[in-house]
Amino acid sequence: MATGGPLRSMRSAAALLAIQQLDSLGESGAVQHALLTDVLDPYLDEQRASLAGHLAEADAEIERCEAAGVRVRSIFDEDFPARQRTSHDKSPVLYIRGNEELLRREGVVAIGGANDPDAAALEAVDQIVAGVKEAGWALTAVIGPGVEGGALEAAVAAGVPTIGVLPCGFEGLPFEHYDLSAAIIESGGTLVGVARAYLPTTAPGRRNSGRVASTQAILLILVGGAKKSPAMSLALGAALQGRPVFCTPPPPGEDVEYDGTRAFLQKPAGSLPDEGIPVFRNRRYIAGRELGEERFARPIDPGRAKEFVATLEAQLDVERADPPKARWWLRPPARPENDAKTQRSHVS
Repeated sequence: MATGGPLRSMRSAAALLAIQQLDSLGESGAVQHALLTDVLDPYLDEQRASLAGHLAEADAEIERCEAAGVRVRSIFDEDFPARQRTSHDKSPVLYIRGNEELLRREGVVAIGGANDPDAAALEAVDQIVAGVKEAGWALTAVIGPGVEGGALEAAVAAGVPTIGVLPCGFEGLPFEHYDLSAAIIESGGTLVGVARAYLPTTAPGRRNSGRVASTQAILLILVGGAKKSPAMSLALGAALQGRPVFCTPPPPGEDVEYDGTRAFLQKPAGSLPDEGIPVFRNRRYIAGRELGEERFARPIDPGRAKEFVATLEAQLDVERADPPKARWWLRPPARPENDAKTQRSHVS
């Protein structure tokens, strides 16, 4: 075949990266093909020619990554991080550098928040890091400005095990993030990415990296965040994975950097905007539960150290009793018997 040599495994990282480029199959299409067959053997001549180029590109990319100490994992590999398999929108290939054992830890907190944090937000970040350290947990966040970058820096300084998620490819890391990324590795932490190695930071890439962070954690804590900000996308992504969302108390006033968390804490989940929330039979669901009058997020005060640690421990108990793989939002929700007429009407 035009790809040269013996047949390639469809489930290898290189094959998954290459097959995504064919006819705009994307990540899910590549995984579906791999589930159907383990043999990468296109039957159309034009596919063979195109795939040969994509495979050569993927092989070269993986070789560059390995030379830089970055391991490229396929979702079909035994050592692919188990928690990342629990995402309803999982990436089939991960780029990992550093201590992979951190990706097998139970107690992990994800943090997000304001892009331009004030003094109160920065103090809350320090308190969260101190509480995470006292609980013996790890912390994960997307490498970037604001609360998330500040939390990663504080965690490294405090000796908290740290998982930094790249919003870009390893080769596209902006210069301003070099020092933090190096510090995470030097401290025994881990860097994880889902974007192709050569890609710069993009809005979709930023959302995907947030999904990786929230999937790796047991819960998400927001420290501020405007209504239209990466923090809000991060919160929705965490909820879709079945992870609880907590918010630190917003200060008095009308600071726009907190209007998103105010909405999460004060408004019913059923009143959230439709964008991004799954719909099943004209009803909106998150983690298998229909959105109703409950609040989207819960308050948490990291300044109350004992209560904060107790909340973490309680969530760990919940996690063990109800593992993430059982909480996908696409799980068909239970419906009352008297709803049958509504369902028939919807189908017709």
